Amino acid sequence: MGKRHTGLKILFLFILMALIGGTAFLPYYLSLAPASDNDEEVLFQVKQGESLHLIADHLKSYNLIKSEKMLIIYSRIRKTSVSFRAGTYSLKRGMNLKQIHDSLVFGEEIRLNIVIPEGWTMRQIAERLEEKQLADADIFLEKARDPELLAEFGIPADSFEGYLYPDSYSFPMNYPVEEILKSMARNFFDHISKIYPDYRDMTEKQFHDKIIVASIVEKEYKRVDEAPIIASVFFNRLRINIHLQSCATVNYIITDIQGRPHTDTLYKSDLEIDSPYNTYKYLGLPKGPVANPGPVALNAAFYPANTNYYFFVLEDPSTGKHTFTTYLDEHIEAKYRNKKNY
Repeated sequence: MGKRHTGLKILFLFILMALIGGTAFLPYYLSLAPASDNDEEVLFQVKQGESLHLIADHLKSYNLIKSEKMLIIYSRIRKTSVSFRAGTYSLKRGMNLKQIHDSLVFGEEIRLNIVIPEGWTMRQIAERLEEKQLADADIFLEKARDPELLAEFGIPADSFEGYLYPDSYSFPMNYPVEEILKSMARNFFDHISKIYPDYRDMTEKQFHDKIIVASIVEKEYKRVDEAPIIASVFFNRLRINIHLQSCATVNYIITDIQGRPHTDTLYKSDLEIDSPYNTYKYLGLPKGPVANPGPVALNAAFYPANTNYYFFVLEDPSTGKHTFTTYLDEHIEAKYRNKKNY
């Protein structure tokens, strides 16, 4: 009934204008027609807070409508003057004024989909966002170190590393970089609240330490069932104050700090790199997370297995199975034995 009533109002207005103006009404009628007879696609952006007059001016400058005044009149009749939604839209030059109006008021803005795999670092995420034309990588990394944004989420670190939840996302084109960051961080805390509902009762350090361990586990585990056991190894080593000796932390230095390619083989010189992330050189946890962990690693860090293991070594590369041991001589023996098997 509402649409019919609006249609009658528009028809009545045009009839009235025709009766009063006669042939003078012809230019107004023609201004409702498409601005062009081709179907060329144009990406048109409505910015947050833009007025109807400004939107109409931009549409005219893009040669998408014949008359900005007619769009304003049409919008006022439809009572949609303040209903134009911010976003980027796909319009065609062959669309008439009504179609363009409806696209910007009722249509779907263009959205870009992106998948962030588990274990990716902040730098890898930035590069993927740039590849998808969602953000400039350098700007994303700069915003990811913004103290005000970090304080907003209560993150006790100098970056969002570890707090960007790996998932599938859909963002509008030209979406603000800080909003992309916030979406990923909100998703992270939504999942944490389900994994460990009482996380707010922990101190900032206790919580942050769990995320660091989760990030290391994320890079070390191959089989889901072994993730809590690997977490237990790191917590056991922390408890008796021996080096974590995680290759994942050294690879983080190589790839994300030094910008070198990832390597499966670490040399003696790599293990001696002077960095607060080098768990071969320094006791305790690295300075911060070395990846953005997914649900398996997060669950493992918050609910580690109860073991007396202090070592693990890859047993079968094809299945990702590890050998876990308590004593150094057992570990050396397992290392030697497993190497002979592959």
